[in-house]
Amino acid sequence: MGGQGTIFVVRGNKENATVSKRTVKLGENRDGKIQILQGINPGEKFVIRSSRPLKDQESVKLSILSE
Repeated sequence: MGGQGTIFVVRGNKENATVSKRTVKLGENRDGKIQILQGINPGEKFVIRSSRPLKDQESVKLSILSE
């Protein structure tokens, strides 16, 4: 339980999206879900899955599932 992790927060819109690397504080891991305690604000979008490794400030293409 606890520790730190890294997520990629999505900025911009479908035509002009980029990701920003961010460190987050992790909480409990239960049923395959990990609680994020600090480091992301309500309503911010972040990457759950990617077909390739991401880099900070990289341009990305959002899937239809992102909407």
